[in-house]
Amino acid sequence: LLTDNIKDVNTVKQEVAGLANKVSIRKGIGLHDRFILTKGEGWSVGHSLKDFGSKNSYLAKMASSVDAESAFDDNWIKARIIL
Repeated sequence: LLTDNIKDVNTVKQEVAGLANKVSIRKGIGLHDRFILTKGEGWSVGHSLKDFGSKNSYLAKMASSVDAESAFDDNWIKARIIL
């Protein structure tokens, strides 16, 4: 997870500790939109993930996720490790 909006790091760490999967979190800047990226595929999310499903929005499969993956990778390297 790459974000620039973490208000309470300790709460985030407690929530993640209860998950079955390993989660890596970094705090960075430079990306505004929300993306879900997997190997070779990507989706653009219309608004904040915290509101997803509670308001009208969209989840659109990207024709190519190469640019978003490249931007993510560049920001991931520069971001501060949270977890």
